[in-house]
Amino acid sequence: MESIFQRYNEEKEHHCLLTPSIEAKFWLTEVERLRQQLDGLQENYWRLKGGELCGMRISDLHNLENELG
Repeated sequence: MESIFQRYNEEKEHHCLLTPSIEAKFWLTEVERLRQQLDGLQENYWRLKGGELCGMRISDLHNLENELG
């Protein structure tokens, strides 16, 4: 969460001189990046709760085990 705020503050300084259309494109890109990050976090959470383990490769199961341990 801190990295999101840090990126926001850094980009806010750079965007003072940008046109509204360029700034809108930036925020659309940022929204998509956050959406992808959220999807990844939700998938990890689902797996940590035990969902969809049967379709995972052995290496993925070992990684999950290391995360839990």
